[in-house]
Amino acid sequence: EVHVAANRFMSGASVSLQMRIHDAIEHRRVIKFHYKGLPRIAAPHVLGIKDGRLQVLTWQTGGASSSGTLPDWRRFFLDDLSDLETTNESFAGPRLARGRHSAFDRHIAVVRSL
Repeated sequence: EVHVAANRFMSGASVSLQMRIHDAIEHRRVIKFHYKGLPRIAAPHVLGIKDGRLQVLTWQTGGASSSGTLPDWRRFFLDDLSDLETTNESFAGPRLARGRHSAFDRHIAVVRSL
């Protein structure tokens, strides 16, 4: 099922990136990556489509940010994300995102309560 959803939206190397984020959400694993040249550490909560672009909503806990203090919610376009690493560190479960961060046109993966 993951593979089918991935192929519906992306192709090539991007499918692998999408599937890795999907797996991190499913297994509640913290991810490390670079976004627009800055290192990030975050708990991925939602993988989805907004305005035709694939995005991941995260609770960013570490690394750098060009848009304010951490920890806080951050959305990242997958096509601007690089050097993704899934860590062995887990996070407890979903946080409640509100406002502009919670809106998606389509959800592909969402952190669920146990």
